[in-house]
Amino acid sequence: MWACPTRSIRQKKRPEMNAPKLPLTLTICLAAVGMALPVRAVTMISDGTFNNTDWNATKVDDSTVSGDASVVATQIGTGGNPGAYRDIIHVWDVVPGGVSVTFAHLFTPLTFDPSTGTITSLSVSFSAFCDAAPIVNAIGFGPILKQDGIYYAHSAGAAALRGNGWTSFNFANLTELSFFDYYNTGSAHPDFSAAGSPIQLGFWSGNGGSGFTSANHTASGGVDNFQINATIAPIPEPSQFAMIGLSGVMGLVIRRFRKK
Repeated sequence: MWACPTRSIRQKKRPEMNAPKLPLTLTICLAAVGMALPVRAVTMISDGTFNNTDWNATKVDDSTVSGDASVVATQIGTGGNPGAYRDIIHVWDVVPGGVSVTFAHLFTPLTFDPSTGTITSLSVSFSAFCDAAPIVNAIGFGPILKQDGIYYAHSAGAAALRGNGWTSFNFANLTELSFFDYYNTGSAHPDFSAAGSPIQLGFWSGNGGSGFTSANHTASGGVDNFQINATIAPIPEPSQFAMIGLSGVMGLVIRRFRKK
């Protein structure tokens, strides 16, 4: 009497039903490669007091006829949001047409070197107010950075309106493409990669408009609670490069192992 060879059939199907398992050493190496380059979140700047020695102010744009726009920026101990804040006063000459004046305020204790870790994104937040301004009754503020002697400003700013008191602003998920060389080429971007030069960070303050009639103009306001958070991807060490290279070799081994 003929009997069905059920045992031999099961043995033939078993390799198709159960995928081969990776050797333990390969599994451990793959896990090590995955953990080799963690992206970390850091607070680069957090300032709510604005000591004068921690900040500088530089004119980066002046379209007035006389070119004599100026800024006075100093710490005021009270009246901030709360406590001390950075008081800012702009003065510029009249122009019959449009005018634009911009000043960069950089945080001097920090110079970030991209060779120690590439910036994947920035988040900039601050409080600002305007207590005096002509025509548009506002002062503009926004993120700015300096690299290789060039100032790169964020493509959009925030207006602190006169009479509105302290207003909070936030610029999230900024990359190198979010900043432009407005004051030279108007199109170039900074370099956040490991090959980039050291970077200084801060904010810009500015005024603009048309229809000014008096000999000169003044605008004043302030900034408080300035903070920059960043996500940074560490630069691989030589041993990590070797591990990454090893992962490529392991990929070939795994493919051949699975074919077998």
